[in-house]
Amino acid sequence: MLGYALRRTDNTDDAADVLAETFLVAWRRPDEIPPGPQARLWLYGTARRVLANQRRAERRRLTGGGSPRLTVATVLAMLARRGVTVRNGESSARTAA
Repeated sequence: MLGYALRRTDNTDDAADVLAETFLVAWRRPDEIPPGPQARLWLYGTARRVLANQRRAERRRLTGGGSPRLTVATVLAMLARRGVTVRNGESSARTAA
């Protein structure tokens, strides 16, 4: 399992995290682990999912958390570009004459 993680990560710390998380999942879900040689395949599948989660988390961290959040100012600016003004919670659209 460690070799699998080492081949798929950039450093040994990340590989150790994958290994630890994989066996933590196995420890928490012993009833899901199939008997015999299938257990190893189950662990590889779990490690694959742990790696995918690790990569998604890293991507979110690097990009600032995924999708941008709309602020009130952003929404008002978008509405203004479309010719809609908002005052006291009511909106009115300007029409082109």
